[in-house]
Amino acid sequence: MTVQHHPAPVSVTLIVFPRDVVERNDVAQALATLRPLAASPGQARAHRGAVEFVFEGFDDDARELHRIPAVRRFVQELDRQWPYWLYYGAKTGDTLAVIMLCLLDGHVARREPGRVGYAIDGEQLRAMLLRLFAGSNDLYDRLGLDEDDNARLTEEVIGYVTSCLV
Repeated sequence: MTVQHHPAPVSVTLIVFPRDVVERNDVAQALATLRPLAASPGQARAHRGAVEFVFEGFDDDARELHRIPAVRRFVQELDRQWPYWLYYGAKTGDTLAVIMLCLLDGHVARREPGRVGYAIDGEQLRAMLLRLFAGSNDLYDRLGLDEDDNARLTEEVIGYVTSCLV
């Protein structure tokens, strides 16, 4: 498990989940990397919305990451112990969408050249978002983070989900 900090206009932290860790469903190693991000208000604020989750070693697999059973199991198990995806996940790109799709059931709805549509149940999406927002709210409460920022996070997440999942 590696953490790579990349300086940019906004600092991005890459959390890399190697294929062997994912296939062994070794969430303990992942949690050892993720838990320090939520250890203090300063750490939390420094990484809010700036974490990209990378699944390394799956480039040769033609399936979308969220369709690979080992990736789904890994994310689902990790989610049971670390429900802070909405707070830390970058709201650009597809990293957070992959995580959310791993937490949802769905099926291919249409295929066009170069594009795949994926259908998800709206009620299941709603339930997942409520559960993930509860995780973020817990983090805000536990670390004494700013409630106004919590409202901004909610707006960011709704915008992100609307743009990429609905």
